[in-house]
Amino acid sequence: MSCKRLVSLVLVFVLLTVCVPVVSAAAKTYTGTINKDKINFRAKASTSSTVISTFKKGDKVKVTGISGNFYSVTFNKVKGYVMRKFVALTSTDKKALETQTAAAKKTVTPRATATPKPTVKSTADPAMKGITKISQIKVPATSKKGDSGAKVKALQQALKLKKYYKTNVNSKFDNNTVAAVKAFQKASKLDQTGKADYATIQKLFGKKAADFKYTTEQLDWFNGGANVIPRGATFTVKDVLTGKTFRCKRLYGANHMDTEPLNAEATATIKQLYGGNWSWNRRAVLVLYNGHVYAGSMNGMPHGNCRIKNNNFDGHFCIHFTGSKTHGSKKVDGAHQKAVKRALRARW
Repeated sequence: MSCKRLVSLVLVFVLLTVCVPVVSAAAKTYTGTINKDKINFRAKASTSSTVISTFKKGDKVKVTGISGNFYSVTFNKVKGYVMRKFVALTSTDKKALETQTAAAKKTVTPRATATPKPTVKSTADPAMKGITKISQIKVPATSKKGDSGAKVKALQQALKLKKYYKTNVNSKFDNNTVAAVKAFQKASKLDQTGKADYATIQKLFGKKAADFKYTTEQLDWFNGGANVIPRGATFTVKDVLTGKTFRCKRLYGANHMDTEPLNAEATATIKQLYGGNWSWNRRAVLVLYNGHVYAGSMNGMPHGNCRIKNNNFDGHFCIHFTGSKTHGSKKVDGAHQKAVKRALRARW
């Protein structure tokens, strides 16, 4: 072969090598860790973009690129963006990602057909449409695992606004709801029962539950309690054992509350509690006055003075509270205090 032909072949080989484009491998992904709770996962690289969902601290994401202050990431097969400052990468991966992104910007593919961006399926919860604040939600009744319906829906909506409930509202008190309630209770320094009880509903909504029942309170008689129910005040008494109620009026009393049945009907109820007889025996009772329920103990024996003349009760009877004393011995009565403690465990 002539030298001239050999040179020609070499030149052709060189030209082919230079002109054939290099096909790069698919862009590498890097594993990042979310470093803070309640971080927004957005559809676009913008703080005003739609929030797909929220991350919790420790979530792992696949980082595929950089877009301004955001990383493009994949999480549970959904693509989106999260601010770079909330994603922890190793220094090696961070440098490699920055190099990869810079190289991609320099690469220009002439006459390339733009690849349409993948459509991010909307994950907006239809049950949250138009709801932006808890005051828009009707305060629900209490609920627990296994319950369902409107009261659970309202609970989930409120917890979702507070960023505790992460999935779509389904009106079912399931494991996700239990976890959300416990997380809220922990943050609110409540007992972590997982039940949406009275205290939890009031803390979450700022109002009492729709099926609110009074909280039984202790009335310390010699520590301001003697003045809580003033002389002449009327109130309702509930017998803890039977649930029977009757209306009364405070007469006076320094060591405890001297009380009169308000009418003959109340007297008849008291007599029924003691089997048709009058008695000094102590009974645990709840006293409802001015929106509060106090734990107490009563006897059922008419004695001493009275002012109500047509109630069929010749005298008054005694109601004791925490720390109160008898008139005669002026000592704390153990039987009354045991009944008060029983009443403290009861609810109206």
